[in-house]
Amino acid sequence: MSRIRRRADLAALLALVVLTAPSVAHAYERQWHVGLGLGYAYVSGTNAGHGFGGDAYVSYGVSDTINLMLDLGLTAHPGSDRLVGDASAGAVYVFDVFQLIWYGGALVGAYDRLGLAGCGGAHEPGCHEGHLGFSVPIGLDYLLTRNVNIGLQGRYHLLVLGSDAPVHYVTALGRVEYAWGY
Repeated sequence: MSRIRRRADLAALLALVVLTAPSVAHAYERQWHVGLGLGYAYVSGTNAGHGFGGDAYVSYGVSDTINLMLDLGLTAHPGSDRLVGDASAGAVYVFDVFQLIWYGGALVGAYDRLGLAGCGGAHEPGCHEGHLGFSVPIGLDYLLTRNVNIGLQGRYHLLVLGSDAPVHYVTALGRVEYAWGY
């Protein structure tokens, strides 16, 4: 066997070992997470509006791949004089690769669309439009340290069971998170 052939075989074997070796896991069972997100929001519909806002959340890892999450969000939409608030709960699937943590999930919760200048028609200023809502968060976090993550999250919200349902609502947030418990 030639020297070049042996080197190629050795390089292929080394690449196979590196690619099939288990990576260091950064998601753990029984791990708590708290975090904040800030960013952009858009609500569709007749009083549609671009806006900004954020959320605060807590999650708990029931396994190294599944986190249960509680989320509180609030966005302001100055062009339509509306605030949108929500309280949601659900589960998130977590997949980590070295320092990158991908996730996606499903949440359900109560949403309130508060019309600061009224809801139109005969409604009084300050009217509320309550909705049952579903959301699908997907995101990517980067592990700065064992306890601190930063990342980006996109979330599609579908608001149903309200007077003007369905309402489509999208948020894109930058996030920072603190995790503990291993």
